[in-house]
Amino acid sequence: MGLALGGGGLAIALLMGRTPAWIARELAGGLDAVLFSPSTCQFVAVIGCTIGLSTVLERAGQIERLTNAFRACFASPRVTLVALPAIIGFLPMPGGALFSAPMVEAAATGTGLDKQDKTLINYWFRHVWEYAWPLYPGVMITSQLLGIEVRWVSLAQAPMCVAAILAGLVFLRGAGPAAAPREAAPRGRAALDAAIVLLPFAVIVGVHLAAGLSIVLATGAGLALAAVWHAAARHVGTGALLRSLFASRAVLGMLVMAYGAKVFGELMVRSGAIAGIAALLQSMSLPLLLLAVALPFCVAFFSGITIVYVMTTFPVLIATTGTGAQAMPVIALAYAAGYCGTLLSPVHSCFVVSTAYWQSEIVVSMRRLLIPCAIVLATGAALMLVLRSWVLGSGS
Repeated sequence: MGLALGGGGLAIALLMGRTPAWIARELAGGLDAVLFSPSTCQFVAVIGCTIGLSTVLERAGQIERLTNAFRACFASPRVTLVALPAIIGFLPMPGGALFSAPMVEAAATGTGLDKQDKTLINYWFRHVWEYAWPLYPGVMITSQLLGIEVRWVSLAQAPMCVAAILAGLVFLRGAGPAAAPREAAPRGRAALDAAIVLLPFAVIVGVHLAAGLSIVLATGAGLALAAVWHAAARHVGTGALLRSLFASRAVLGMLVMAYGAKVFGELMVRSGAIAGIAALLQSMSLPLLLLAVALPFCVAFFSGITIVYVMTTFPVLIATTGTGAQAMPVIALAYAAGYCGTLLSPVHSCFVVSTAYWQSEIVVSMRRLLIPCAIVLATGAALMLVLRSWVLGSGS
């Protein structure tokens, strides 16, 4: 998959009229090269640390401990399956679905869910907060472009989070009763077990938010804590731990996929393909509302990155509506449309790692995502009408 994504990016650059020399220069030449740019290195490093952390927890038996704790706390296996990726979703971590995948796999034991169901549960609920959670770059950049406080953007778009949670329940229809933990602990003890297992995750959040360090350093700190802690406690041997981190074909494959996805997205932007899509749709003289759906959706689908559609399409829409509260109704619709495009994109990093983890079919998953995405888009349209009525009523 990583090689296919990278090759796709190269093919698109050639089709856009870029020469092999230009491609080589963009990939590896100069300070802003794709392969060695700070954003690429950060992306791949975060993926690597995420894989390492999930590997350590899995090897040390902590994934099973966490899922048993959640089963003891919640009677319904559906709540556990939703809660685990949703908790991870509070942290804006590239490829974060990879972190929650082993948890979902363990929680789904005995439920009768197939690999396609588990892929979609993990992928969908990992992203239910990104419409409004203020830590996500898309929400922050939208606030900056509109010229209003981020809390108002979060509040205005929060109903999309609720709609996403409800829409995602369709993926749980086939879930039967889960296998009971071998030793059902009291809820208080189970809650303590869950808190202990999630401590490295809390360290990541704390280092990233409180200390203001980069997500790479934060994820690395969480990995280091987990590795040292579980090695010292003899939950996993040091030799086995090092082999799983540095000599694993699965880890190497995930890193290659991370690079491939990054190369594809970067070459889509740098070759002018994304700008070409935006220019084409603008030249078609579409009505504003249709443009607000088609423009961010297409850019998001072909890039798989939220901030790309926000930064390239929202200025175009804001230019026709005005900034601040006047633009918020159209931007709410555009955000919903763009994020649906991101979720359906076969080059979205979380989609890539989720399907790779379970060896599921991307096309089948895309087809099953259509109805939940349509619900989110309909919520965005309803929000647009509500916000427009508020703007007109307030005289803004």
